[in-house]
Amino acid sequence: MIRDRAYLAAHDGNWAAALEAANAAIELAPHEKEAHLIKALALIETGAEGTEAENLLLQYIEDHPDSTAPAQLLLGVYHARQGRLDEASLQLQQAAAYYPRQSNELADLLNPYKHRAFLRKTREGNFILGEYQSMMLGAGHFSPDLQ
Repeated sequence: MIRDRAYLAAHDGNWAAALEAANAAIELAPHEKEAHLIKALALIETGAEGTEAENLLLQYIEDHPDSTAPAQLLLGVYHARQGRLDEASLQLQQAAAYYPRQSNELADLLNPYKHRAFLRKTREGNFILGEYQSMMLGAGHFSPDLQ
């Protein structure tokens, strides 16, 4: 899957490839949640100019009110990198508060990966699952406390 390529590229820190794969995944499935988050992450990590990442995350929050925590975390990281520390702090605090509240909704998003059990059989598949779980459960790069 194209989204899997985006996850693998993000895991490797290849942000240009992650952005390219996320854009391709969004083109195929415009309402798919994960590709939008990966795209925003790649834009933030590449230091892309402009407000594309911010606009993408604000739209995600509006479109998916029951699973906003990952987008709020990325918005906090974006604001911090822009030097907007008060806004960053607020977004990170909201992400920290919302991850536990939204845990049921975010955990339900794991269902497609339960049906793809074959991913657990390869190293790359485990990378994809690990990246996805950290995004949805608030761990690793997606931990509000670490950010």
